[in-house]
Amino acid sequence: MEIITKFAHGDTVWFVNDSRATSAQIVGIHVYPERTAYTVSRDGQTPADTSVVEDKCFATKQELIDYISSEE
Repeated sequence: MEIITKFAHGDTVWFVNDSRATSAQIVGIHVYPERTAYTVSRDGQTPADTSVVEDKCFATKQELIDYISSEE
């Protein structure tokens, strides 16, 4: 079985954390039946405890801004 995710281990993603646009490196990928989530680390080395669901991760800051701007 092949599982395809939007991002790969080591990729940098953008997401909202504490009401701020934040970038971090993916250090773990968790695939569940209902969703995929990424464990992220701000510097890529510190143990991370932040988990972000795939549909709230974006490749660029501009993609994140566009998503936030389009929500009602």
